[in-house]
Amino acid sequence: MITLRKIFFLLLTVISFNGYCLTNEVISQEKAKLIKFIINKTSWPSGSIPKDRFTICLLGEPENAKILQQAFSKTQIKNRSLLVKALNKNEKAFPSCQILYITEAEMEPNEQKQLIDQYAKYPLLLLSDMEHFAHNGGSMNFVILQKAVALTVNMESLNKAKLSFDLKELDQVIVVPDNDDLK
Repeated sequence: MITLRKIFFLLLTVISFNGYCLTNEVISQEKAKLIKFIINKTSWPSGSIPKDRFTICLLGEPENAKILQQAFSKTQIKNRSLLVKALNKNEKAFPSCQILYITEAEMEPNEQKQLIDQYAKYPLLLLSDMEHFAHNGGSMNFVILQKAVALTVNMESLNKAKLSFDLKELDQVIVVPDNDDLK
């Protein structure tokens, strides 16, 4: 029996702006909207989130932390304030963070694997801008298409982290098979 990897490609937002091109500012705004969507549609195990706040930790370019801090200032989701915190490579993301957003585009594959392995069994959602991050074992990664910001979700990774993601409200879900499944 062929087992498909539980990786879903979710086209969540289609944007049409001047010339049908996405500017960095628009991309950042859309990613912030998707992060809010992710928080609302993900369930964490009981007791793994503080009652008053939800922490998104960023590993990578500091300007991304500033953009998200502005986007999430005075925002509450699930009756919790959102805190955006920049991390350096030596700081631990768990247990203080609920989402670890890796914005480093230049991370070596072995560093990526180490990071994923380090946090795989914790209730920590691993999100990245890196191509194929979800396919390589991360929870989710953003994908920039011509006119849209999309999200790839690895359900197997979320399950290992004891997180559940609600897919019910999504219109377009495409199952992406693993290369082994295509043989």
